[in-house]
Amino acid sequence: MITQSKIAILAIIIIIPLISITLWNNQNTKNLETSEDELQVYVSFYPLYETTQAIIDQKADVKILTPPNIDPHDFDPSIKIIQEMKTADLIILNGGGFESWISNIEFESDQLLDSSNGISFLKTKSVDHHESTEEEHEEHEEHEEYEEHEEYEEYEVTSDPHIWLNPNLVKIQVKNIAERLSKIDPENSKSYNENALQYIEKLELLDLQIREELSSCSKKDFITYHNAFSYFSNEYGLTQHTITKGVHDHSQPTAKSIEDIIHLAKKLDIRVIFTEDTSDIRISKVIADEIGGDVLILSPLATKNMENKNYFERMQENISNLKEALCN
Repeated sequence: MITQSKIAILAIIIIIPLISITLWNNQNTKNLETSEDELQVYVSFYPLYETTQAIIDQKADVKILTPPNIDPHDFDPSIKIIQEMKTADLIILNGGGFESWISNIEFESDQLLDSSNGISFLKTKSVDHHESTEEEHEEHEEHEEYEEHEEYEEYEVTSDPHIWLNPNLVKIQVKNIAERLSKIDPENSKSYNENALQYIEKLELLDLQIREELSSCSKKDFITYHNAFSYFSNEYGLTQHTITKGVHDHSQPTAKSIEDIIHLAKKLDIRVIFTEDTSDIRISKVIADEIGGDVLILSPLATKNMENKNYFERMQENISNLKEALCN
């Protein structure tokens, strides 16, 4: 059983928000400004920036809508940013409901590109952990018995947006982006398509590397922080288990869910608990201590890397850490 002191630590961790929201300052807003003489292309968050910039090359600068200190799941554009987006030639989205804010803004139909066209999204349960109030207790008592202030979970079925963690799905996004850029800027169509093919070749090499690196591993189960690696796991024959149950990386686990993960890790002989580069390491550390294991990073790659490493370098780091967890 988990010790009383560890439960106390978990209680503190769960109460304290894992991610603080910082306002986007004037300098961030200024960086979105684009010359009227060049193609104005915006992307919703960082992974799409690398992909789109590689395709466009020197033809234009790609602008990221989500600032680096904001979780892309939580982005809500200001009025000023909305006004700037209205003048864009193209706004590229991840799709799958990831950009929930887009439904509240009216754009010209040819301004938006859902880069996920042709991709089938997985459905997942988005979980809201909280304590029941007396009013909520009365609403639920017809179905189940709750003690006052007992923790419970509410589920909402939603699409899993983390397609960028599967290189073969990114290839589809690349093709969609190149096709739309060629349509709105036919003069540079040849360049866009050639750059897209080069990027796809890099993704294919990454796919082969992942398969080769993980093929010798006897273990298939791994524990990560939040539900981000389902597309990756499905592609490479792995089984993802998560500390939190939501698709948001700042979802907070209950003490019960942490207990369950500890028991699961012991049952499956898992010796590594993954955390994320933008998440609080303490929760993963508590679990790792209970099983006598280690903590490594498995990054969802949703934000820019502090060391300016690109998508391929960060994916290779993920592969290396996964191999350490699954092959030992």
